[in-house]
Amino acid sequence: MGEATDVYSAPEFELAIAQETALGTPNTTAADFQRLDQEENSSPDLSGFVDDDTPKMDGSNVPQHTDRFFTTAGGTILQPFNTIATKAYLDLFLYAGMQDLVSEAAGTPFAKIWEWDESTGHGDFAAHAGVTDPGIFFTVVGKNPIASEDTIITSAFIPELTITSDPTVKAGRLNLTGNFMSGFTSTGKFDPRGSQSITGATEPGTDFFHHCLMKTKTLGGVDLIVGSWNITLNNKGVRNGCDSLGDPNKYVIGSNKYEAIGSMKVMYDANTKGIIDNYMTSAFDTELVFAWGSGNDPVDTDGDLLFKFNVGLGQPVKDFTPVEGTMIEIPIICRSDGTNEMVEIELANIIDRGWTA
Repeated sequence: MGEATDVYSAPEFELAIAQETALGTPNTTAADFQRLDQEENSSPDLSGFVDDDTPKMDGSNVPQHTDRFFTTAGGTILQPFNTIATKAYLDLFLYAGMQDLVSEAAGTPFAKIWEWDESTGHGDFAAHAGVTDPGIFFTVVGKNPIASEDTIITSAFIPELTITSDPTVKAGRLNLTGNFMSGFTSTGKFDPRGSQSITGATEPGTDFFHHCLMKTKTLGGVDLIVGSWNITLNNKGVRNGCDSLGDPNKYVIGSNKYEAIGSMKVMYDANTKGIIDNYMTSAFDTELVFAWGSGNDPVDTDGDLLFKFNVGLGQPVKDFTPVEGTMIEIPIICRSDGTNEMVEIELANIIDRGWTA
């Protein structure tokens, strides 16, 4: 009897996403997909399915096959990602994680602004109606080199998105990690052996955001020398309800307060020496700004990227190990102060997403 001799290497597998227009309906248009720039691949995490294996009181001293109960109904799927951010699709990830778009400019470079502040509500994903009803979701395809073995996940969003800018991570390029999550597990909505073409999909491109090319790095308007920084945006998203197929009626986000926390390493110098004193003596509250491109606020040039975090700082710790000098490692806790948004992110690219009311 012959044996299969095919061997597949990791680079032959791809991850691609496509925005959907109706909750629970996968996007099947090949050209709508966006390929992701990844240096590693991950299989879907199916641990959110219902899988109970409890021995029954059935007169037997050995486990029986009937002891196991398994169903995908009411379960969730996670598709991990670890992708380098590019101008071609960073806005898709920001919307998938923040879900609160304030505006998208009507003309090039189609500047887009997301905010978390006092007015941010609980987007329920029941319908897509542009900025008037937050809720953008994606078909996620794990492209497989074996025919009809693609993994297809319907109506996924990102509950927790981590953004990292670090010279030692991905060669200093802005990086995105997290999971796409979906509660749509019924036949035709989750397919571990599907077939989805991504012919004509948008390529990731090479427009990166490199750590050493940041235009602005300030805390309270004071310049910083930044070794690295990261922020995790957590919208607390969960599935809500079950329809007759076991799929969710909707998703709900922000039901237990949005959260944005992270850390940064900055040079211990004349500009930062007061940070430790401020932590000890007052409720530190000021704006942390990182920007690429022109550095303009609001963004107005293709390729502009602006992060504004209204931060309180956790306990700072001196790090004496870097050869370039003593750094301070500082926890970041984002909070709104009634004037500055808890989180504001702006991006300008030449792609019109049609994210308007």
